[in-house]
Amino acid sequence: MAARSHSRRSGSTTNRSSLDRSSKRIRTKEVYQNSYDHYVFSRWGNYQLAQIRAVDLEKWLGELELAPNTKRKHKGLLSVRFQHAIRHDWASHNPIRAVHQIREQVREIENFTTSEIAALLNELDDPAFTVTKLAVGTGLRRGKLFGLKWGDVNFEQL
Repeated sequence: MAARSHSRRSGSTTNRSSLDRSSKRIRTKEVYQNSYDHYVFSRWGNYQLAQIRAVDLEKWLGELELAPNTKRKHKGLLSVRFQHAIRHDWASHNPIRAVHQIREQVREIENFTTSEIAALLNELDDPAFTVTKLAVGTGLRRGKLFGLKWGDVNFEQL
């Protein structure tokens, strides 16, 4: 059966069925959907699937002013949507698989000194104080830090 890519726009793959069936946490699904809506759909939503070419996707990813890992996540999200379209015969191929991303040099992280951390904490009130102290003490990234729930903490091992 021939793919019906000529009649499907990339926005037609924005349904949440593939995301809803995943084992990701609800907050992760929300972040992925927001990322898809804001970056992917806003750029490619009006294109027919057959119009989206690997070279155009590669150029778009290169122009995004985002961290390399974030770009890879957008690439992965789009790939999942194309696979969904292929499964439903809306597309015949996944152009994102032909996209080459140049490995960008990640700048070295400059850590705060102990005195800088103390000075920062001294200027903060709650809840910023608690969140900052938790981040410094655990090394958690923002997304994980703000997604923490009481059930995530094992108080018996503290």
